[in-house]
Amino acid sequence: MTKAEERRGAQRERLIDAAERTVAESGHVALKARELAAAVGVSLGGVYNLVGDLDELLLRVSARTLRRLDAALAAEDADDPTERLVAIALTYCRFARDNLSLWRALFEHHPAEAPDWHVEIQLGLFRHLAEPLRRIAPDKSEPQRQMLARTWFSAVHGVVLLGLAEMLVAVPYDALEAQIAEMVRALCAGERQA
Repeated sequence: MTKAEERRGAQRERLIDAAERTVAESGHVALKARELAAAVGVSLGGVYNLVGDLDELLLRVSARTLRRLDAALAAEDADDPTERLVAIALTYCRFARDNLSLWRALFEHHPAEAPDWHVEIQLGLFRHLAEPLRRIAPDKSEPQRQMLARTWFSAVHGVVLLGLAEMLVAVPYDALEAQIAEMVRALCAGERQA
C-alpha cells in the first residue's frame, strides 16, 4: 500500500468516526457533508473522494453499529435454547437503548439500494438464532427456521421500537425487558407444541 493510499484510508476512517459521532449525538438526519469535511480537515469535494455519497457514509457507520451488535449477541451462550433466545432478545433491547440514535439509523435510513457487503452483515446477525431455533423446532426445514428467525426478530424489534419510543400503546419502559423475556418464552413454548 502506498503512502497516499494509507493517508486516504486514514482520512476515510476519520470521516466515518466523525459521522458516527454525529449520528450518535444528533441522529442520522444531522449528517452534513460540509460539517464533516471541516471536522476531518478535508475539502467538501474531499468527502466525496473518500465515500461516494452520504448514503454510503451512513451505510459504513451502520456497518460498524451492526458489527458491535453482532459482538454483543455472540457473547450470549446459554445452553438452554429458550434462555439463549431470551438473552439474545434482551441484549438486542439493551443495545438499542444504549445506542439509540445509531440503532434508529439502521432502520430509518433507506438508501436506493443497499450494497451486497451491507446486506451480508445484516443477514449474518440471524446466525445467532439458527442453533437455538434448530433445537426448538427440529422438525422444521432450514428455510422454515430462517423465516421463523425473521418473524421472531420482527416481533422483538417491534416491542423494542415502540417501548423505546415510549409510545402510548407501547409496553412501559420499566417493564420492557420483562415483557420481552415473557414473549420470547411464550414463542418458544408455542413452537415446541406446534
